[in-house]
Amino acid sequence: MAQKITDCGPFLDGLFASFTQSVTAAKDKYLNDIAIADNYYQGKFVGVIPAVSQYLIDHPVISVAYSKAFLSLLAETKAAAISVSGNILSEAQIGYDTMRSNANLDYSEAVSRAYDEFNFALSSAYIVDATFDIKYKSLAGDTVLVTDGNLVSIKSFDGKYLGVGCVSDLVTDVFAKSDVVIDCNRFYRVVLDDGKVTIRAFNGKYLSALSVGVLSASADYVGDHEKFIVTDLGGGISSFSGFGGEFVRVDTSNSKVVMGSGVSGESDKFIFTPIEFKSKMTVFMDTITSVVDAATTTSYDGFSIAYKNSRSQLNDVIKPFILERSVIRFTGVGKKPVSGIVYDDDNVFEFEIENVGKLAWSGSVSLKVKDQYQKSVLSKSVSVGSLAPGSKRSIVVPIYIPKKDPTTGYNFGSTISTLIKFE
Repeated sequence: MAQKITDCGPFLDGLFASFTQSVTAAKDKYLNDIAIADNYYQGKFVGVIPAVSQYLIDHPVISVAYSKAFLSLLAETKAAAISVSGNILSEAQIGYDTMRSNANLDYSEAVSRAYDEFNFALSSAYIVDATFDIKYKSLAGDTVLVTDGNLVSIKSFDGKYLGVGCVSDLVTDVFAKSDVVIDCNRFYRVVLDDGKVTIRAFNGKYLSALSVGVLSASADYVGDHEKFIVTDLGGGISSFSGFGGEFVRVDTSNSKVVMGSGVSGESDKFIFTPIEFKSKMTVFMDTITSVVDAATTTSYDGFSIAYKNSRSQLNDVIKPFILERSVIRFTGVGKKPVSGIVYDDDNVFEFEIENVGKLAWSGSVSLKVKDQYQKSVLSKSVSVGSLAPGSKRSIVVPIYIPKKDPTTGYNFGSTISTLIKFE
């Protein structure tokens, strides 16, 4: 059998201490897990640029001749390089999301266990303390918002707040002594269908107008004595009267709130103000949640920024690879041999080339002549000095064209095409 608890204060304090210890440990573990996730993705992102740079080194595009094949090769190389980065970034994203999700799950489960342990210990206890309800509400009661309008403070004409069970007062007596609102100064106000109002103290008991001179927070249920008529006097001030028409008023001799007969006066005037209530556990959890949410946001924002930076740096690597190069094209301006093709002799071709790239180029040019039967001959290479970006130059290339193909012995065809090769 559980031990009888006659003073629940220390017992509830102990439960709260255990709860906060467990939740704080869960929060600290979450922050550590998030830090590990941050280190993970940062380590992955660091490897993106070196991996892409190495891929481009291993897969150079050495051609300089402008053509569909050349453009296609550049596009394929770019796509492959991006794919290398995409694999790393995707792995980082999946790993980070998984670690963050696991951290959140572990934290949620730990907090849930802390609540379960608190509630189990509470339900298993044998508590006979008459003040348990008010102490429990202070520790773990439901949150009430100002907008709900049901939880109020009641201020007397002299600026003191009404309270039940405050300090050394009896738990059922109502006094107007408090300068600030604490648990014992909170009241639940409910407007009934007939317009009358019930007022329940924070100890769970209803205010009851028992007789002339007596107001007590002692009723468990609502009857005629627990119903009050609240009258708006203007300027936010009200009076309220109970069963039989007696006014609720403050006895100025001892600050006790009683039922008084006669004409309403200053001591019968009160201000009802909707207030908010959050228990100690709620306030504590709000603080913990704020820390956890801030860490989560900071972590995710950091990931997003690092991800975007990696993509930006990726562009800084790939863009020069695509654009910072020599690209040479045939302008379409050229001359064939003046007297036509002369077999078994040198034939002089002239053509104009242009550097449409962003880097100067120097190298050599050769010409390939092919007939309609796909037989071909290749000229000797002609050196080309440095050709600046945007510059054009005419190149003269002599090529010996045999009458008969030296390999097959067949005559060279009469319809020919030319192909310029850059080296």
